[in-house]
Amino acid sequence: MKFGIIDFMMASLQVAFIVMKLCGAISWSWWLVMLPILLVVVFNVLLLLLFVCAEKYKSHLLFKQYGTDNKLAIRLKKMQQERENLMKQKNK
Repeated sequence: MKFGIIDFMMASLQVAFIVMKLCGAISWSWWLVMLPILLVVVFNVLLLLLFVCAEKYKSHLLFKQYGTDNKLAIRLKKMQQERENLMKQKNK
């Protein structure tokens, strides 16, 4: 997994907030101190849900179009369609 600039900034901010809280420099509640990491977790969970929903939708579309979501069966149907098209073109 790549560790980008946004990840670095959020991790640095998180460490800074925890150190300031433990040293008594800020009197925030712990949920505010932990907010940067919570935002990252929530964002990643939302991305995961979006990915899962997109895959399910893609599977639904394949099932609707080909009657199955099995990749091998879909490939076989496509090959059969191509063969039929070639035979039609050859007979013309």
